[in-house]
Amino acid sequence: MGFRSVRGGEALRCLYSLDNIEGCGFGPNCKICGVRNTVLDTFKTGKPHYLAEAALPFKIDGKMTILDLNVNTVPLEVMGKRLVLVSIDNITKLKNTERELIQNKDILNERLKELNCLTKLSNLATQHGITLDKLFRETVKLMQLSWQYPEITRSRIIFGTKEYKSRDFKVTKWKQSSDIRIEGKKGGTAEVYYLKKMPVAEEGPFLKEER
Repeated sequence: MGFRSVRGGEALRCLYSLDNIEGCGFGPNCKICGVRNTVLDTFKTGKPHYLAEAALPFKIDGKMTILDLNVNTVPLEVMGKRLVLVSIDNITKLKNTERELIQNKDILNERLKELNCLTKLSNLATQHGITLDKLFRETVKLMQLSWQYPEITRSRIIFGTKEYKSRDFKVTKWKQSSDIRIEGKKGGTAEVYYLKKMPVAEEGPFLKEER
């Protein structure tokens, strides 16, 4: 059996082609297949596509693996019959590198936010004549701005019998807290809350560095 007698997904051994007994093009995921839709668009419009991105599942070393692909199509006419020439490149390593760069950029941005917070706290603490009340009020504001999702972050400091809360403060089940210690003894607590559920990080939805 030559390639001309099989559909694209079967020739590529895409796992989606196994979802339906009729093979490639008939499974539930085929409607959103980037390769299939790119080829069909070239058939429909007669326009080529270059570097169209798609992702398909394959079985590699016994495990299902999603590969990132670049799809190129060129319309042809052979003996009066309309055809589409297709070339596909595996760009998985390139896309993984791109994703890592984006992740590292996000991590760097978080570290810069934390450093900025610590710098401002240090400047506050060394201000001549600053009261403890003002220090804690300003610290609560900085905490709210310095966490990963500032728009849904609320913060509170409890010190002795006093509370210092951020604007529109609300207690929720998504909480991160740390003790405030003075000469080794607990004097209060600093708390941060998220107003809604966020993706799981290292401490629930929070980063461990934020503690």
